[in-house]
Amino acid sequence: MLELAQGTGLLANSLAMLGSSEEHTALARVLAQLAQVEEQCDSVHVDQSDADFFVFAHLVHEYIGLVHAVKVFYNVVSPLSCLNCFQQAMCLFCAVFLLLHIVSIMVFVLPLLKVTPTLRRI
Repeated sequence: MLELAQGTGLLANSLAMLGSSEEHTALARVLAQLAQVEEQCDSVHVDQSDADFFVFAHLVHEYIGLVHAVKVFYNVVSPLSCLNCFQQAMCLFCAVFLLLHIVSIMVFVLPLLKVTPTLRRI
């Protein structure tokens, strides 16, 4: 849109120069009026270009904010999911460690004490 405004401004300047160099007064007057209309169109195009730029910049700002929010959310949730995985692994490790401890007691300590484990029926 900015290129359109620049092109319209160049056309208005060219028409103004052409109108000032024209010898025929009616044609010079019409060219001068056309140059004024093109200058007004140029100002409208510049204003519209600025408005579009600010709307686009605002949308980009909001998009960057959303991406940042997702990044922060991921950084918060990711360690929690790792913590859950860690807790599950620790529970498995504790269960295996407890099982190995019970087996070692049954294999090594009970024969030294000469105690035989008995199973009772209820």
